[in-house]
Amino acid sequence: MKKFCLCTFLIVLFFNLTANCAVNDDYFKNANKIENYIIAQNNMEIFQNYILFCKKPVKKITSEDNTIAHAYIMTTIDNERNTVIIEAHSTGSTKLNAIVDNQVIVINVTVKKNKTIVETDSDLFEIISLDIPSSVNITEGA
Repeated sequence: MKKFCLCTFLIVLFFNLTANCAVNDDYFKNANKIENYIIAQNNMEIFQNYILFCKKPVKKITSEDNTIAHAYIMTTIDNERNTVIIEAHSTGSTKLNAIVDNQVIVINVTVKKNKTIVETDSDLFEIISLDIPSSVNITEGA
């Protein structure tokens, strides 16, 4: 009787695991299609967010229009305020004014439907996208 119960239990467990694997494999195969469908059906706009690393501490950062893009300074574990997060909220363009070493540095932010562009003339900042790794190339229609 014990062998029969154990055998039945193992068979049920095996079929349950294979059914879960099949569901998960299908999900991973179609995840991109599902995401695109949900976004298209709900007309959701998804904007890229950026992180800026500064070589010197940033004292203050302000946005001319917070409805387009908002920026805030993060304090790192070393208690340095040299990291800035930029969150895009809607399409348009705005300027961010960062105060570094008592000088104002202008950062231009242009938010489009399919991408966000962050530019500055200062060599103090390193600009990195939080949403798309720099090693990934985006092709049209992908």
